[in-house]
Amino acid sequence: MNATKILDAAGLPYVQGAWKNAPKLPYIAYLMPSTTNIAADSKVAEVVAPLRIELYTERIDKEAENKIVAALEGYVWDKSDTIYLDGEDMYVTYYEVED
Repeated sequence: MNATKILDAAGLPYVQGAWKNAPKLPYIAYLMPSTTNIAADSKVAEVVAPLRIELYTERIDKEAENKIVAALEGYVWDKSDTIYLDGEDMYVTYYEVED
């Protein structure tokens, strides 16, 4: 899976991992945290490496969410609830994408 291709299509600023100096909201941080390997004949037959997209916004932002959804067309993905980060005074929504 080409994470940068998906994120470029979303049209929002993004970084892998964490921002040192975050831009103005909304923005994205993404991770490819682990793999789930599918084995056959005593070897890895397929590597499934999910992409985790974290959308940070100052309010519930359907426009930003729709940009991500449009960029994910053709992929299998799930979206979590939007969570308010009290100490950061912002919201985060998680997307998990599989190839």
